[in-house]
Amino acid sequence: MKKKQIDLLDITILNILIENAELNNKQLSEKIGLSEGPTLVRVQNLWGKGILKSFRADINYEHLGYTKFYLIRAEVSDSEAPELLRRLHLNPYVVYIIEMDGSVDTILRIYLGIIQTKNLKAAKDELHILTAGIKGIKAVTFNAITDIANKPLMLQNTDIVK
Repeated sequence: MKKKQIDLLDITILNILIENAELNNKQLSEKIGLSEGPTLVRVQNLWGKGILKSFRADINYEHLGYTKFYLIRAEVSDSEAPELLRRLHLNPYVVYIIEMDGSVDTILRIYLGIIQTKNLKAAKDELHILTAGIKGIKAVTFNAITDIANKPLMLQNTDIVK
């Protein structure tokens, strides 16, 4: 597979767009110190290479009352793992999922997920929905998270592909 070519200026453009995807081409060109034409060509090339995939809305969930985060850890048998993973992916309140292989023979899959809800009762209700009827669940733990960073990942010079 051919590697995608980007340079330091492309990294700068990507980082600016990560912080504020609403910028128009003129504003972006002013921020990077390049005229509008070459800036537009660079952004179009990033789209064409598949490096830029989409622009997303950054929703203020706190404004809507979704202020609580909970970490769940579910241990599940290998045979039931696909069902739990499917439910995690489909649940609109699960904002992050990590899948790990277990180290004990009877626990073959471990899932970590962060649920964002309005309150503790809503989080417990979602946890019940996620795990109801799955016979291979070995254990589930549930902990409130008091501080969670919701910052986008910034690119570094080491992300340059040559």
